[in-house]
Amino acid sequence: ASGTLFVWDFIKKNFWLKSLGIGFLLISFMYFFLVYFRHFPLQRAIGYQYGYKQIALYISEHYDEYEKIIIDQRFGDKNYYYIGVPSSYIPFYTYLDPVKVQNPKILPNGIAFAKYEFRNINWNGEKIRKNYLYVVPYDIVPNPKYNLKSVHEVKLPNWQPAFKLYSLAN
Repeated sequence: ASGTLFVWDFIKKNFWLKSLGIGFLLISFMYFFLVYFRHFPLQRAIGYQYGYKQIALYISEHYDEYEKIIIDQRFGDKNYYYIGVPSSYIPFYTYLDPVKVQNPKILPNGIAFAKYEFRNINWNGEKIRKNYLYVVPYDIVPNPKYNLKSVHEVKLPNWQPAFKLYSLAN
C-alpha cells in the first residue's frame, strides 16, 4: 500500500509523467474504437448475420414477381454454417404485417408465413418451380440441370460473397 502511495505522489509531482499517462490512455481508447467500430465489423460481419437486410431490400423491390420466397436459414461458408434467424429480419426490414408473422405454419424443418418459407434448402430434394425465389449461402450451388439463374448476390462489407438469390431462368 505504501508503494502505491509513493508512486501516486511521484506521478502527481511530475507533469511530464501525467501527460505521458494521459496520452497513453487516449491512444489506447483510440485504438479500441478503431478496432471495435471499424475493423471488427468489416472482418466479422458474418457474426452479425450480415446480409439479411440486403436480402430484404431486394425482396421488397421484387416482391410481386414471386409466388413464394424460400430462404435457407444457414449462413457462413461450407467449412462451418451458422443457423440464422431470417424469419425475424425479413419481416422487420420488409415491413410485413405482424399479424401474418404471429401464426406461422410449422414445417418439418422450418416455418412459413405469407409468401415466405424459412428452411434448409437441399437442391437434390427441392422441387424447383417457376416464380419461386431461392435464397441460399453463396457456396450452396444448385445443380445446373435445374436451370436456375443467379438474380442477385449479397456481399459482406469485406467484399466476400455471403448469399445468392436464384430463380428459374425463363
